[in-house]
Amino acid sequence: VCGRPPVSTLVPYRTLFRSGISYVLDWGNPFELYAEFGYQNGDFGDFRDVAGAVTKIEQDAFAFMAGLRYTFENVAYRPWIDFSYTFISGDKDSTDGDSEAWIPYGDIDDTMIFEENHYGLGVNSGYRALKAKAGFKPSEEIELKFIFGIFWSSEDSFLRLDPNTNTNQTLTTEDGLGQEIDLIGTWNYTEDVTFNLGVGLDRKSTRLNSSHVLI
Repeated sequence: VCGRPPVSTLVPYRTLFRSGISYVLDWGNPFELYAEFGYQNGDFGDFRDVAGAVTKIEQDAFAFMAGLRYTFENVAYRPWIDFSYTFISGDKDSTDGDSEAWIPYGDIDDTMIFEENHYGLGVNSGYRALKAKAGFKPSEEIELKFIFGIFWSSEDSFLRLDPNTNTNQTLTTEDGLGQEIDLIGTWNYTEDVTFNLGVGLDRKSTRLNSSHVLI
């Protein structure tokens, strides 16, 4: 969602400081409340424009996530449902000398298309997400789960130049980035080997102005 003008140069050196907290509140089966918060600050790098002027970029970003899971303990296959909300900051203005875009220290691979780094779009900053999940375990080694996610922009920000109208396209916090539906099966073959098979559908993606299916 955030980016730098292609005619200019960003020289990163990223002396960043990260702090955060992760907490799981187990109310005793069947409820589990979980939350995570992170904050980043420091030096992102130097931004050199086409005239050669250098601006120091400061990093100031945050992200948080909270959710609630309910597990049906006394039912066959132990089905569960989960609801969560995620907010990840993005860069509102690439020319103000600050970067508010969250830099993940690991892949965000919860959904197959929108967030998955290797096979999907790999979006990792500048969005909000509301997710509903459900799953069950037909055996100790196998789990099947369903994910429905709705994604919005988290910042009012410049996105890209629209080639059809030759005007800048912007995102506001009201703009939807798409909805995704995933069906994923996981087989824990051994402690060291896990197989995953899934199918995902991403609808009405503003980011690529299209829909996608991933298997």
